[in-house]
Amino acid sequence: MPSLEAEKDKAVSEAGCLRTEVNELQKKISEPEILRSDQAKGALECKTGQDEALKEVTRLRELGNDLQNNYDQLKRDHQAVCDARDDALTGIQLLQAMGNGLQAKCDRLKSEKQNAMDTSNNALSADDTAAAVSLLQASTKMLSNENRTLRDENSGLKAQMMASTKNLSDEYNALKEENSVLKSQIMVADSDKASLKAKKEALKNQMTMIGMTDPELQTELRKAREKKEEADHKLKGCIYLADRLRLCARELDEQLNDVNECAQQRDFQRLCLLLENTVWQPIVNNCKSIWEASRSELRLRQWNASPVASA
Repeated sequence: MPSLEAEKDKAVSEAGCLRTEVNELQKKISEPEILRSDQAKGALECKTGQDEALKEVTRLRELGNDLQNNYDQLKRDHQAVCDARDDALTGIQLLQAMGNGLQAKCDRLKSEKQNAMDTSNNALSADDTAAAVSLLQASTKMLSNENRTLRDENSGLKAQMMASTKNLSDEYNALKEENSVLKSQIMVADSDKASLKAKKEALKNQMTMIGMTDPELQTELRKAREKKEEADHKLKGCIYLADRLRLCARELDEQLNDVNECAQQRDFQRLCLLLENTVWQPIVNNCKSIWEASRSELRLRQWNASPVASA
């Protein structure tokens, strides 16, 4: 009986040892599954960061479209100001011509008056004197009517210039409001950039914590690292485009301030000079270069994803 008890205790001890070994083997078997799960989670987060970078590129492209629309509106405003300037010059030339005509008529009336006085001094007849007086009165009335017409036309031109000034001020305020919207969008882009950077650091730390024992896991980890580097490259491109858009917005704000100052001071000569000197062209060139850069990035990404590039 004692030998049976000893064998029983021995069998129980061996069973406990076997159970411990089985548990350790199960832990070793489950470790690669945990590593694969962590690697899949890291790849998913990398894909999410790549999608967010693509969304950022799309939003920056929309900002480029807004700047192009602003440039088109400024071009139309420039044409309207040129038309108003041409109308004003035409009105001034017309006023000068009318003034020359009035001066000639005044000289002629003075000459006729002097002739009438000379004739009166030479003892002209009463009929001749009455005719001269009637002619002088008719000429004076005609001059008064023409003077009244010129005053009315001058008032109309002043009203047109005031209306043009008000339209320019309203359009400037609208452009300034759109510029404020663009600045707020750029601030949102900066915030998104900081968020993407934080996610990138978190992903980098998580990828560092993943084990490197499994060859298959190493391959997947290398692919995830390549995708992360591609996302980092696209993020740098987005940051560069955002900085260039911010510079363009600042230049546009400075030019709009000059235009508003000219409009408020009613300095139409300086305003026309600013618009004729194509001060908007550098901003337009910057916007076009940013737009072309974003389009080139999109074409390169589409080519890399095409079956021809894969082959």
